[in-house]
Amino acid sequence: MTNFDADKAREQHRGHGTQPGQFGFQGHSAPALDESAFATQVDSYDTAAEVIDKLRDEAGATEERARILELAALGNDDINQALIENSATPEDLVTDLIESDETAAMTIAAARRDELPVIASEVMWTSQDPFRRKHVLAHRSCPDHVLEAGATSPDADERFQVAAWADRPLPEAVRERLLVDEDPRVLAAAASNGTLTEEDADALSQHSLARVRHSVAANPTTPRAVLERLILDPDRATNVTATARLNGRN
Repeated sequence: MTNFDADKAREQHRGHGTQPGQFGFQGHSAPALDESAFATQVDSYDTAAEVIDKLRDEAGATEERARILELAALGNDDINQALIENSATPEDLVTDLIESDETAAMTIAAARRDELPVIASEVMWTSQDPFRRKHVLAHRSCPDHVLEAGATSPDADERFQVAAWADRPLPEAVRERLLVDEDPRVLAAAASNGTLTEEDADALSQHSLARVRHSVAANPTTPRAVLERLILDPDRATNVTATARLNGRN
């Protein structure tokens, strides 16, 4: 179903200094921390919101990365979720934490990151958890090859999640696949994408389903000639939207 080898990706990831049950990253040996100072900071980590705030706010200096590795070793769920959201956390550790914890809370934490490592995205996509798979498809940094896999998924909800990227240019293979989807929701969502060609807009504006024609009318890239035809559409929502677009109203 996918055009990447998930097992191979995991093996490559494991070859970068991380072993099951351990956290680390290649070429870096975390400097020792002052044990008493560290203990003072995290002795009540289960309720210490300031520790989590610190993780979210601090820059990724070397000493902070060392502290991140120490915090990860505590195995506390709240802190691990904060580590996932922290941009200073090494990518290998982000992938390890995501792979080792498939809870909804960890998935949501991963979705909050500005950027997901490619291997972490692949780990989420190859999960058996539909919630996790849909969240990676909805992430702005989701790699194109994962989107391509999502576009051919037997799960219509996953295909819809890919099609729902109205403002993200989709790879041509993904766009072509979604524009012939048999699920009305998926097809209507695909008709809203900014990469819709003039030829596609013309064909879909004559589709038998009103929701698909309405998506074409609402698409800001739809040519004027197509909109002029859609103002005569028998579906009121479609002709009103087309009229508004022709009059310069969104």
